[in-house]
Amino acid sequence: MSRRARAVSPRPNPLADLDPERRNAVLLVGGIGAVVLFALALIGYGYYTDRIAPNRTTVLEIGDRKFDYSFLERRVGAEYAEGNIQTTSSEVLAAGIIETLSLIDREETVRQAARKEGLVATQDEVDAAIKERLGLTAEATREAMAPRLRSQLLTLGLPLSEYEEIARAAVLEEKYRSRYADQVPAQADHVDLRIIQVGSKVTADSIKTRLDNGESFASIAAAESIHPSGRGTAGELGWVPRGSQIIPVEEAAWDHPGLSGPIETIQGFFIVENRGQETRDLTDTTKEAVARQSLTRFLESTREELGANPTLSPRQLQRIASSIVQRGS
Repeated sequence: MSRRARAVSPRPNPLADLDPERRNAVLLVGGIGAVVLFALALIGYGYYTDRIAPNRTTVLEIGDRKFDYSFLERRVGAEYAEGNIQTTSSEVLAAGIIETLSLIDREETVRQAARKEGLVATQDEVDAAIKERLGLTAEATREAMAPRLRSQLLTLGLPLSEYEEIARAAVLEEKYRSRYADQVPAQADHVDLRIIQVGSKVTADSIKTRLDNGESFASIAAAESIHPSGRGTAGELGWVPRGSQIIPVEEAAWDHPGLSGPIETIQGFFIVENRGQETRDLTDTTKEAVARQSLTRFLESTREELGANPTLSPRQLQRIASSIVQRGS
């Protein structure tokens, strides 16, 4: 039995019936459309790589938490809105941004340290801290707090969750500070200390040479020290108790009577002079200084255990600085 061969009909070509000019026009429009779509895809990819992806880049990792660029940018904006960051020079602005990153680092260290040992800040305590930040009395109701809080969040550009995190860290840090304050004794060894702080090793080396050649410590401190005591008391700290200074400065002050330095720290370079040691009563002010330094040392130790890793790049720093300058203009 023979099979009839079936004729396969060719698919109709919609462009075949068009005259050449119209066909070329359709092809041209289609080609332009494809180019436009490709260009839009490239623009979208470029926007993602230039704007979106960098915002998700981690700038700080501490323990089990990561903070991305957008988090830091928001917080820097909030600190600027509160007047805590100045734009008088690029160096001052950069220092403010780095200090903000350090503040985030410290707050998260406090929160994770507290979580590890079961120290908590209740919601009532967090609310009380927020009321204080807003200038409200402790008796103010949540209804009275709400409109001022909304206004503050809009001003700072922060979500409520991040604002509450800041308040929670403050409550927990105060609990730690109170704990260490209770451990400070009534008496402690003191050193009669003078101090000069500068920003570079070159300057510190030059000052040390001038001091060795007999130039006045007080006059140099008053003219060149960036330490708060510089212009105020010409570098005089007076009798300060053991445990009240940052570790590198304290070690030099106690281990080396007379002039020591330059001492390199994360806060700059120091030259110190130990003019005597004795046991003295602690004042309320010196007790507070000892308690705060004890807390700082505890947090530094905790931070090392958590493995804190700031990764803010110079380019990211410049980008945040530019956004702050634009905001202020």
